[in-house]
Amino acid sequence: MAAHHGGHTAKISRAGVTLIEMIIIVTVLGILVLIGLPQLNSSLDNARLAGAADEVTVALQFAQATSASTGQPCKVTVDAGAGSILVEQTQLGGGLTGDALEIPAATVETQTYVTAPHPLRPGGLYHVVFSQDSRFNGVRIVSAVFGAGNTVVFDSLGNPSSAGAVVLTCGGQRIILNLDASSGRVTST
Repeated sequence: MAAHHGGHTAKISRAGVTLIEMIIIVTVLGILVLIGLPQLNSSLDNARLAGAADEVTVALQFAQATSASTGQPCKVTVDAGAGSILVEQTQLGGGLTGDALEIPAATVETQTYVTAPHPLRPGGLYHVVFSQDSRFNGVRIVSAVFGAGNTVVFDSLGNPSSAGAVVLTCGGQRIILNLDASSGRVTST
C-alpha cells in the first residue's frame, strides 16, 4: 500500500501475522507432526533395539576377551525375567600354573564369581538392567538360552561352554543374537 502525502509517497508495511494465518500455520505443523510421529517412534525403537543388541554382544565379547587374557573363566548371564545382563569373572588366586592350558570344568563350577568391572564405566560394575537404563526404553529380552540355561561360561582360553541365542524386541521389531559354540562369535538376524 502506498499513501500520498503532499507530493511524497510513503509505503506502509504490515508487520506480524493475522490470527487466521497463525491458525493455518499451526494446523499445517500439527498435520506434519502427526504424519511424522509414527516414523519417528519407529526410528527410535530401531535405535533402542540396535543399542540393546550391541550391549549384549559387547558383554559376550568382553567376557570372552577377559577370560582369554586373564586365563580365568568369565560368565555372562542374560536374564529375560529381570531384563538384565550380568558379566562375572572368577577370583582364582595365582592364575594357571605348570603346563595346564585349561581349568577343569569341576573347578570352574565351584569357583566364586564376582561382578566384573564395566569397561566403559570407570568404577561401575557390569550389570545392565534394561528397565533402569533410558537407552533401552521399551526393549524386552524375550528369551536367552545357552545350553540348558541362560548363562554361558567362557573358559580360560575364551571358548564358550555352549552355543546360544538371545531374542530382543522393541516396538514390533525383533533381533536374534546367536553365539557360535566353537568360536564365540556373535551374529544377528
